[in-house]
Amino acid sequence: MPPEGRRPGYETYKDADNKCYYKFCTFHEHRLITGGFGPLELVHQSLPVPVSAKSLGVTEQADVGPDMSGE
Repeated sequence: MPPEGRRPGYETYKDADNKCYYKFCTFHEHRLITGGFGPLELVHQSLPVPVSAKSLGVTEQADVGPDMSGE
């Protein structure tokens, strides 16, 4: 067995602008003398990649405020 392992993954999140993004992540795990594995360590993250509204199944709406016309 190899002395260490790498595990790919991804993280999704919503930013302050209320848009969704994802990042590819790589975790590293060292093999212990006992034969088990140690804790996962995050060793790499890609730049944020935006998730399109179409992929989320929603329609984008213009960012407009409340109607202040007085009617």
